[in-house]
Amino acid sequence: AALFLCAFDPNILAHGHIVGTDLGVTLFMLSAMWLWTLAVKRASVNEPVQYPAQPAAGTRRERNAQESKDAASHKQPEWIYALIAGLLTGAALATKYTAVWLIPIMIAFGLIYPGLKLHWPARVKMLVMLGLAAFVVIWATFAFSIGPIDPGGLPMPAPEYWASLGKVANRVESSTPAFMLGQISPVGFTLYYPFVFLVKTPLPTLILLALGVISLMIRRKREDVVVWLPPLLFILAAVSSNLNLGYRLILPALPFALLIAGQGVSAVLMGAIKLQSRKDTEETIKKILWLRPAGRLRTVSAAGLLLMWLVFDTLSIGPNHLAYFNQLINREHDYETLVDSNLDWGQDLVALREWQQNNHMDDLRVAYYGTARPEAYGLKAQLLPSFTLNDFGPEVDGFSGYALKPGWYAISATSLQLGTLYSRWKLYETFKTRAPETRIGRSFLMYNVTYPSNEIDRAVVLGPIASDLDQQTLGGRDDRQLSVKWAGNDAAVLDMQGPARYITRGGEPLVGFAPVIHDALLAHGAKLGSDASGQLRLWEIDARSALSATLKTLEIQPISTAAGTALGLPIRFEGGLSLIGYDAQQVGPDQPIELVTYWRADQTPQPPSSIFAHAVDRDGRIIAQRDGLNVRLSSLEPGDVIIQHFTLEHPVGIKAFEIGLYDPSNGQRQLTDQKMDRVELTWK
Repeated sequence: AALFLCAFDPNILAHGHIVGTDLGVTLFMLSAMWLWTLAVKRASVNEPVQYPAQPAAGTRRERNAQESKDAASHKQPEWIYALIAGLLTGAALATKYTAVWLIPIMIAFGLIYPGLKLHWPARVKMLVMLGLAAFVVIWATFAFSIGPIDPGGLPMPAPEYWASLGKVANRVESSTPAFMLGQISPVGFTLYYPFVFLVKTPLPTLILLALGVISLMIRRKREDVVVWLPPLLFILAAVSSNLNLGYRLILPALPFALLIAGQGVSAVLMGAIKLQSRKDTEETIKKILWLRPAGRLRTVSAAGLLLMWLVFDTLSIGPNHLAYFNQLINREHDYETLVDSNLDWGQDLVALREWQQNNHMDDLRVAYYGTARPEAYGLKAQLLPSFTLNDFGPEVDGFSGYALKPGWYAISATSLQLGTLYSRWKLYETFKTRAPETRIGRSFLMYNVTYPSNEIDRAVVLGPIASDLDQQTLGGRDDRQLSVKWAGNDAAVLDMQGPARYITRGGEPLVGFAPVIHDALLAHGAKLGSDASGQLRLWEIDARSALSATLKTLEIQPISTAAGTALGLPIRFEGGLSLIGYDAQQVGPDQPIELVTYWRADQTPQPPSSIFAHAVDRDGRIIAQRDGLNVRLSSLEPGDVIIQHFTLEHPVGIKAFEIGLYDPSNGQRQLTDQKMDRVELTWK
């Protein structure tokens, strides 16, 4: 019965085809506990097995089976079972670090199992043997390496294992944000795992599990500790941790629960079938199930219906077993109950690609919760801020869910509820007010964003995180598209399309490192006041009319190739940006040089891209350098202007500055129209 429940358990099926460690550690922990139980049982036998003088009662096949069982028990000493249990424990520990919880479980089992007073020396010896065998397996896993855990420390076997174990312990203590029932907790929920087990375990299994628990309580056999102690302690350990990672973390407890559920099936059948040799047991089970002889057939039918319910329930969700929820949850809105590996573990990229191909959808934007590269699956899409592919930087800091271009959006369930997980939880909050058009697999929610009006409102955010700002502060409206352009510290972006709303922190200048630009903007702008919190300052500015003449003056500055050949501004780079000017100032000798560079977007640049600024001497050697481009590039429109400020320390001996663009993901430099990877700015 337990095997049947296991074969049709959706959680076992889900992790059975995932390249992960969860099902592997489940196998090894169950097997190790099984062999450890055999060892303790064998050591608890006071006398060797005595064979009866007369043949045992029963059929010939039954007598042969009993004799084989007795012979095997007589020939196999307990230390063999303990040794194999140790090897399996080592395999569990080498598979996943959560297997460390198996150690106190085994010790507790050895203390609780009957016969401790008489056989404690044997159990202690077997426990030592088990530990040594487990240690050997761990050491062998790391190729019998020896070295210090920390630099300068004492050499130890398998130092990599112990160092990583310490990191995992710190990881458990630091916790991970978790989502449950519409709520987010930065440190997890105490009842997270009991709730996960309740809603993601099939109801037939839960019913049989409850019957099995009742059966064990009535039996009151200390030997049954082997089946209820491991899952109890394992789940208690999971509850006490700060990691709410989904059902997979408590998966090792599931086989033990299925064994108890199998006992529930046995209890039902024993209550329904009259066994002449076990009338006492029959009567006990009848009391549990309130059975009379006339109801036995109905009981058997009920057990069969429960098992068939399990089969159809599991098959109906296939192949999306990872996203299984039982009937306690509305599956159409399961993403409002739990996410992460309970529902969305990045498993539906192939399904999304097929949907895109079938619908001929070229313009697709995707917020993906996973570590795979979507392009590796043939998916052609613009990747929105996501965990863990691009969960930091200007593209994330400058993203606003209120600034959505028309088109199709595929938002993963975890991104919808937890943003980029460790930060920006409300990144996709605006999609919660929209009804998804459809679902791809179980993890992607599809939205088609449209607007009644073709007009576009524009906002420029200088400093604050864009996702922290509400729609009213940004100046957005429901009937038209909002475009939000963003720049962080030491940078600015100027909207050159017409009037736009500018937002800065209170008390901070618009563009403090470029005073001429700053003054021109304020001279042509209207102050709107503060936002509702009073922490932000709002302006309405038309930068195009304010700066047209000022920006033209930048193009007369001297610039050349690295070989000294004079060039004229602007200098166009292949990534979509053109250098239109620069300004370098030094307050005094030995003081830092403040270098300000000006760039124009000729087209919407494709991130990532960054500016490098090298200060070189007369021999061309780099004596100071800085790089960065703290602007959200994907929101820019042709004509928009970027200002990036650098502070170069230790400038003694500088002859010139070398400026260029590169891709920070691979270090590849962008070329100019003249096929140069950098230009030289004169310094006097």
